[in-house]
Amino acid sequence: MSKIEDEICQKFIEKKIVQGTFLSHVSIGLEEIRKQTKKRHNEQLTEKEFRMYGGTLSKEIDLLCIIPPLEGLEITEKIFIKTAMRWASWSNTREKLKGRKVWIFEAKSKLDLKAIGQIFAYKTFFSEDNPEVEIEGIGIVCKETDSLLEHVCEKLGINVYKID
Repeated sequence: MSKIEDEICQKFIEKKIVQGTFLSHVSIGLEEIRKQTKKRHNEQLTEKEFRMYGGTLSKEIDLLCIIPPLEGLEITEKIFIKTAMRWASWSNTREKLKGRKVWIFEAKSKLDLKAIGQIFAYKTFFSEDNPEVEIEGIGIVCKETDSLLEHVCEKLGINVYKID
């Protein structure tokens, strides 16, 4: 995520449009990495190997909002983490997500086709990694929009948030 996208996420959190615990740079695709690696090598990875592969092969959600907020992980408009969570922290957090709802957000300077594709990939990977977590919504947070693509997003159930 670029510096501009970090700033867009920060401004979005400050507007309090969606409230909860916000995490950025959330690793996803972990279960698919396990499956593909096992298929290729015909054996299960050790946890250490998985951490190494998972860290390099995983994709990242720009911004995740957990509802209701997680105690002890209050990331508010005043505290925005611009780096990925450490592996052990994310593993522990995933356990705490069970039974909660989340919003998944992609940040872009301008709404584009790539962002639309990314948000669906993120939703797919997140639900495979965390089947006990309900995805309440998906959205694209951007500085500029495109009216034609906003129409597509509306049809596909993607919320678009223009942040000035």
